[in-house]
Amino acid sequence: MYSLSFENELISRISLGDTTAVSELWNPYQPRLRRYIYAKTKDASLSDDLLQDTFIKAFLHLKKGSFQSEGKFFPWLLRIAHNVVMDHFRQIKRQLVTPTLDGTFWDQDQQPIVWEEPQQMSAQINQGMYDMIAQLPEEQQQVVQMRIFQDMSFKEISEATGVSINTALGRMRYALINLRKELDKKTISIYEDQSWI
Repeated sequence: MYSLSFENELISRISLGDTTAVSELWNPYQPRLRRYIYAKTKDASLSDDLLQDTFIKAFLHLKKGSFQSEGKFFPWLLRIAHNVVMDHFRQIKRQLVTPTLDGTFWDQDQQPIVWEEPQQMSAQINQGMYDMIAQLPEEQQQVVQMRIFQDMSFKEISEATGVSINTALGRMRYALINLRKELDKKTISIYEDQSWI
């Protein structure tokens, strides 16, 4: 990552139309943003598309000079990425899926929807963990995703979320407690359900 003064210089060059400064500013943050988006979508191709959308939105804001230099460029990018992902999921939610008389489903473009079942146990376990994380309160989800999937330090998490390090640590602690409780429930329900024996 760059020093604050160099980052501000690049931002100012972009607002003046210097296109070489764009990749210079974007490249160091791109892998971390991609990991963040992938943690939310679990789809590499979609993550690349949403990363591109994030880049375009950030670039347009920088070009207009609407970024307020407060020394928090990465958290600003992270907020844009988060909004792009949420917009994507809201758009998907609005799509209509209609059942037909023969039991097949069609989307709004009249294309048949193919339901695929997971083929590997590890994929099911991973999905189970993602589902449990998705049930956490949003503040806890955010800290877990940044810490585990993006390998961010608690200092970086506190800067990105605008809370103290102790608050970030507390959210992680409560998230782990909640995940452990949920995992215990799932383990108990597996043992109670003897139909698989």
